[in-house]
Amino acid sequence: MARPRKARPQDVDEICTGLPHTRLATSWGDVPTWLVPEEGKGRGFVLYRRPHKTAVDPATGEMYDDLLVIRRAGWQAAVPWAPSWPYELLISPDRHVPDLPAAGPDLRAGLGAMLVDALTRVGRFLGPDAPYMLWFHQRPADGDDWPAAHLHAHLAPAMRAPGVRRHLAAAEFGAGVFFDPVDPRQAAAHLRSASA
Repeated sequence: MARPRKARPQDVDEICTGLPHTRLATSWGDVPTWLVPEEGKGRGFVLYRRPHKTAVDPATGEMYDDLLVIRRAGWQAAVPWAPSWPYELLISPDRHVPDLPAAGPDLRAGLGAMLVDALTRVGRFLGPDAPYMLWFHQRPADGDDWPAAHLHAHLAPAMRAPGVRRHLAAAEFGAGVFFDPVDPRQAAAHLRSASA
């Protein structure tokens, strides 16, 4: 049996061309981007035409160093490669965990240490009174297995620089496409440098 080949940017073009209501646009300056609208269900999302660095190297499963901010106690925190908030952190366990109860007491304690570290860095860089949002995604509690559910949290300071709030435009909320005034690699470097 032939081994399947890796996906190519042309494959994304072919798939997107066949989807209803998709359109080709640009984002991040000049990156060709397919926009797929909400169509009344879920949220719109963006498919990039050419390979892009994401927070996790698909070949190794390891976090890219330029986006990784913290790794400790079974957890990692990284700035997403396309964050909605300039200093947003995606906090996730090093291994697959579907929800907080399944994490067990040691990993939950590690999460506490991770949150203290992350919030300390945010406070040192953006100011001790910087407002933030924190939300968790995990397996629904309906009794089903949900094998694809992966516990993770988003920590999103509502600032774009020390003393400067991040204001979202109605178009960003309406379209589900966010414009970030800070390069994610710079944001990660700033938060790394704000360690104890």
